[in-house]
Amino acid sequence: MKWGLVPSWVPDVSAWDGLPYAQAETLMEKRSFKRLVETRRCLIPADGFYEWRNNWKKKTPIWYHLQGKKPFAFAGLWDSWRNMEFGDTVETFTIITITANALIRQIRNRMPVMFDRERGHQWLDPRFGAYSVPLMLVPFPSGFMEAWEVSTSVEFVENDTPECIKPVGGPNATIRPPERKVSPVPIVSPYARWKK
Repeated sequence: MKWGLVPSWVPDVSAWDGLPYAQAETLMEKRSFKRLVETRRCLIPADGFYEWRNNWKKKTPIWYHLQGKKPFAFAGLWDSWRNMEFGDTVETFTIITITANALIRQIRNRMPVMFDRERGHQWLDPRFGAYSVPLMLVPFPSGFMEAWEVSTSVEFVENDTPECIKPVGGPNATIRPPERKVSPVPIVSPYARWKK
C-alpha cells in the first residue's frame, strides 16, 4: 500500500503522480474520490505528524500529537489500480484533510482528519453511508492535542529515532492554542426603563 492515491480508472500509472490528500469538503464532487467514500474507506495509524512553521529566516518543524502521546488514525480512502497488460496491482491511499483547528491554524489553514478508536470504527462501518460523512469529517478538538518544536533532524529520512519527537527550545517550545477572548455581554433587565 503506497501513499498517493492512483484511481483505478487511470490509464497509465507511470504518468500519474498520485493524490496524497483529499479535501473533505469536495469528496462527493471529485471523480477520484466520490465512489470510494461508500466502499473504500481506510484508517492510517499514527502517533503524530509534523508541520513546518515558516519564520522567514528559518523553518521550524513542529510535532503535533494527542495528549499523552496516545495513538490515533487519519481518515483515508484507498483504491486499487490493475495493469491489464501484465496483471500486477498497485494499491494506494489518500489522507483526508479538513479546516484546521485552533492549535494548527496558527501556522496552517488545513489539517488531516483524525479519529480516536470510537470514531475510527464509525468511519469503517458500512452502515454509516455517504450522508453521514460530513458529520464525521470534522477538525479534531485542539483541547485534546499537544504540539512542540522539534529538531530539524526530522527533515532527513534516515533519521528515524525517538530524538525526532523530543521538544527543543526549552519552555517556549510548546505550542498552545490561542486563548479565547470572550467579551462580556451586558445583561439589561426589561424593567430597567421603568426605573428612570
